[in-house]
Amino acid sequence: MVHDLPHAAAFEVTGAGTQGLAWLHAAAGSSRTVLEATDRYSIAALTDALGDPPRHAVSVEVAQRLAARARARALQLLGEGESQPAVGVSATATIATDRPKRGRRGAALAVETGLGVASLSLGFDEAERPGLREHEEAVVSALLLGLLAEGCGIDAVPLVLSVAGVDAGRAEQALAPAPELAALLAGDRDAVAAPASGRTDARAPLPAAGAVIVSGAFDPWHQGHRALGAAAAAVAAAPPGAIWYELPIMNADKAPLLPREAWRRAAQFAGTGNLLLSRAPLFHDKALLYPGATFVVGADTAERLVQPRFYGDSERAMELALGEIEAAGCHFVVACRTAGPGRGLAPGRSSTTSAAPLCLEDLHLPQRFAGLFTSIPVESFRMDVSSTEIRQATAAEWHQLTS
Repeated sequence: MVHDLPHAAAFEVTGAGTQGLAWLHAAAGSSRTVLEATDRYSIAALTDALGDPPRHAVSVEVAQRLAARARARALQLLGEGESQPAVGVSATATIATDRPKRGRRGAALAVETGLGVASLSLGFDEAERPGLREHEEAVVSALLLGLLAEGCGIDAVPLVLSVAGVDAGRAEQALAPAPELAALLAGDRDAVAAPASGRTDARAPLPAAGAVIVSGAFDPWHQGHRALGAAAAAVAAAPPGAIWYELPIMNADKAPLLPREAWRRAAQFAGTGNLLLSRAPLFHDKALLYPGATFVVGADTAERLVQPRFYGDSERAMELALGEIEAAGCHFVVACRTAGPGRGLAPGRSSTTSAAPLCLEDLHLPQRFAGLFTSIPVESFRMDVSSTEIRQATAAEWHQLTS
């Protein structure tokens, strides 16, 4: 639930969406999330917010401008010395009423964070029926909460569309990334840093030598990742502030992250963890970006790093890649992971059960590069957290809130 996250939000709504605010306040802890909410119901009030009369009140452009105003207001309310991440959420809609509408009914919503603004728009069916206004208000309100959740890093929009009975194909979704994130997505930058301390605006420098970097998909980012970073920092004798979490938008084995998904996952770290977004899928690419870094990996990943079959069956290619990492002054700290059959473990090591932990000591390390790897003692870190179970629990919570 968003009330358990550090994000603080201001809201601008016009035409519909106030039911969503009531749902937020009905859940204990809303004062931690909601800073202010403004209902601009008349065209004069909307014009006052925008600074000029809108050509079309219900449009993505207006939703984006309202979200920007809301986030600016959230930053103002938080104050200069506050590091809590600010989110601006908006909804502009025209829904069924007791008089004829001149145009088609519909809604446009947006949420702005330090990394950009995401929007969603849809039209409503033309049919008139009893209770239609209440239904359309509920749809807009549910989407308002879904956009808030997305701005906090929770993948709630698909669920909210389903609960609201809206065909996802009818909803047009877009992202206007912040300049630094846009440059990364376009390939003009190799990495973007967004530290947890202060505002998340993506303009911070990349971490200096000595950083401890946990790379992953973070879908979602959870306590297991945080515990892993802390355990690795202890092994590397690094301070907590040296821990960074890297989200690569490029992957050696999977399709690249879609821009909106990268933006959404990045929102999880605002106010909580130091984040790196990069285009570096391989560790020898990362070593060039973050010289002197300590990379935190599971033993299964370490195993792939030292097996020629992951380099096109070329031992020479493996040695070159590891040599680049070594030359950059980088190092690996390795955590035990659950092992599966057929991993090619060290002599005398059995892998007949998927529950058996796989540790650095079980791997065949090339003697030339053995010094690149240090083990996290199994008693210092062992946490098997299921991302799938976390996603399912989150879905159930949002279903209960908006249904």
